[in-house]
Formats: sequence, C-alpha cells, structure tokens
Amino acid sequence: MMKLALKQASEWADRLKPFKKLSIDVKKSVLSEYFLAFLLVDSAYKTAKEADLGIWLLPNGSFMHPDYFFGLPQATINMEGIKVKTQLHHNFVTNILGTVVWPFRKLQLDETERAALKTIMILKPSCSKRAVYCGQEGVPAGLYTTCMEELMNHCMMKNFKTGAERFGEILLLISSIRCGVKSLYNQTRVSDLFSFMRFDDSVRDVLLM
Repeated sequence: MMKLALKQASEWADRLKPFKKLSIDVKKSVLSEYFLAFLLVDSAYKTAKEADLGIWLLPNGSFMHPDYFFGLPQATINMEGIKVKTQLHHNFVTNILGTVVWPFRKLQLDETERAALKTIMILKPSCSKRAVYCGQEGVPAGLYTTCMEELMNHCMMKNFKTGAERFGEILLLISSIRCGVKSLYNQTRVSDLFSFMRFDDSVRDVLLM
C-alpha cells in the first residue's frame, strides 16, 4: 500500500513542471510528507463516499478499525500480550477518523476538490527544505494562485451563498491532513500493520529523508 501511494504521489507531483525540475534529493524530501498526505486524501475520500462510520478504507481495498481485533475469532486473541499495541492502534485509527475522514464526510468533497488539495499541498510543501522551489519561485506561485482561484470559483458555482465558507473549510483540511501525516509516520515506528521494516526499500529511502 505504501509503495503504491509513493508511486501515485510521485506521478501526480511530476505533472507539475516546478516539481519535475527538482533534484532527486529535494524530491525525496518533499515526498517524505507528501506521499503520506496523498494516501490520507485518497483514503479519506474513499471512506467518506463508501464506508460506514468507524471503518477507515485504504486505497488498496483493505480497511482499518479502531478495534485491533475487529473481525478476528475470539479464540485467536491474546489481549495480555499486546495491550499497549492495541491501545496505540485504537488511538491512531480514531484520530485519523476524527481529524481527516469525518471532515471529508461532512463536506462530501468531489473529485475537483480532492485534486485541488493534492495540488495545493505539492505547491506549498511542508518539509525540511524550506526553499524547495528556489530559482523558479514565480512558476509555483502562479500555479498556486490559479489553483486557489479555480477552487474558489468551483465552490461558488456549487452554492453561491455558502461557497466562500466551503472554500475556507477545504483549505482548513490541509492542517488536519498534515497532522494525520505525523500520526501515520509515528505509527510506522510502533505498528506491525504499518511496520517501517516491512516497507519496500524505495519507501524506507523516502521516509528517512
């Protein structure tokens, strides 16, 4: 799942010339956060459209539930052995459902709004290399302005009276997604479901940037 998310995020970002021109190292630095955000956007969108509350659908067709043992036969459960792990899992999934999935469900984002979120986050990345687009600042700035204007127009066309408010709520999702990224990254250090050591080499290489 993580390898697929990295591949899809890389392909999406490479559609934008400013990103495509970056060095390999800078790209990896940007992708270390962006591909996790990309995964959260797609999974939250999918969950909000298709699933009942309480289940987080993942892009590869699997799902996660706050109950670590959800769906398992009672006889296979050894609670004493993994009390801490089950609590961390519960906290993680509950956090993602509450801070990312629930706002997606509330707003019922469409494809255009989902694409706008992905584009805005790659044009204004939050990563260790602050001057990501140094030397070509005008191009991403122009694309960012265009994307914001088109998103606002889209929201206003959906509902003229509440369009501006919707636009603001969509932008607020970015901070929630980035908080979700931190939570997901931390989970890779403690979870057997998102175990860092089980990731493909390409994924580990990016996450270590």
